[in-house]
Amino acid sequence: MGELAFAAQERTAVLERMEREHFDILIIGGGITGAGIALDAADRGLKTALVEMQDFAAGT
Repeated sequence: MGELAFAAQERTAVLERMEREHFDILIIGGGITGAGIALDAADRGLKTALVEMQDFAAGT
């Protein structure tokens, strides 16, 4: 997602972008496991999208 901020204010724009683009993997949940999977997938060159119900790390 690069240039878009990870903030609630940008959620609509990010979701609209996700509708237009192709991703190799979609991860649901931005906790430690989801974040780790997203990092690993991106490191392997996969175009990665991650969605989270709240802000990232909101539960920590």
